This record gives sequence, C-alpha cells and structure tokens, in this order.
Amino acid sequence: MAPSSREPLRIVTCSNVVPVKRLDRLTGALATITDLPIHWTHFGDGPLMDRMRARVAELPVNIQTDIRGEISNDGVLAEYARTPFHVLINVSESEGIPVSMMEANSFGIPIIGTDVGGVGEIVETGVNGILLPQLPTPEEIAKAIRAVARLDDDSYASLRRGAREVWETKFDATTNYPRFVSELLSSTQDERRSLTGSKR
Repeated sequence: MAPSSREPLRIVTCSNVVPVKRLDRLTGALATITDLPIHWTHFGDGPLMDRMRARVAELPVNIQTDIRGEISNDGVLAEYARTPFHVLINVSESEGIPVSMMEANSFGIPIIGTDVGGVGEIVETGVNGILLPQLPTPEEIAKAIRAVARLDDDSYASLRRGAREVWETKFDATTNYPRFVSELLSSTQDERRSLTGSKR
C-alpha cells in the first residue's frame, strides 16, 4: 500500500531482538526526536525483548509503538501489503544480504540501513533509501529518519519507485533465475565451442 501522508512517519523494523541488531541505537535515536510524529512497528522476538520494551516505554509521547514480537514471514508480508509503512530501518552491526530488506523493497518500502555486509548491494542513498556508516551514532540515525520525513512528495515517491526497481532488477527470482540459467547455458556453450576448436 502506497502511503499518502508521512504524518505520522511509519517506520518498521524486522529482526531478532539480539545484540547484533543494535535496536538500542534505534531507541536512542528515537529518544532524541521530540517534534516529529512517528509510529514504530517491530516484528521479531529475542532474549533482549524485555530490555527493548523497557526502553520503548521511555520514548517521548510523540513516538507511538507497536512491538509485535514473533510473527511468521507470511504474516510480515501481509502487513507490508496492507500497512502504509514509509521506511524500514536496520542498524545491525553484521549482515549478509538481508532478506528483510529485499522483501521491504519488493513492496516499494525505502530503507535506512548500515553499511555492513551486503547491505550496500541493496541500499543506495537517494535511490532507494539512506546508507548509514557502519557505526552510526543515534544522532546520525535520527538525522536519516528526519530526512525521510521531510522529503517532498515527489522525492519520496522517487525513493519508493527506486526501492521497487532495485528489487525487480536484483532480487526478483522470476526474472533473475531464468537470466542466470540463460547466462550459465551460454557460458557452457561457449566453453564447449572453445574446447572443440582447440582439438582441431
């Protein structure tokens, strides 16, 4: 669902609640934002959930939260389809190529993410989100959140289009699997021709 307004700014996180995900940095960032209406939804559970809930309870009154806990992947995708999320945030200290980001992009949801692991292969600042440094401060995270909230409508719509296009180009299996097979077969045929020619 494409949102028509960013007031409140609807942010979403989708991860286990474990130290490597650094959700404390996000709560620290949100604690500094007192003048912007925000609605934060989190999907995922883990050993630090009680600590996270305690920190969430201390956030300013302009920050509304919906900490869902564990939810199936199908449930997450259904929420993306029916809820107008404006941006997915991931401030993890370590990642591969996060499926959560690919899935968000498939729904046209831009991303704020840290430049770790394969995140830089998904997120490009100004194209489909904002790529933060590896060790962002709460202030840097807050600045990125404010930047998304303050975009004019055309610029924000461009981010959403960019998110969808990144997914279609890089991660849509229905497109990429046939392309991969075609390239593999072409490479194999070229190799066979080369070997056949070398035997003459």
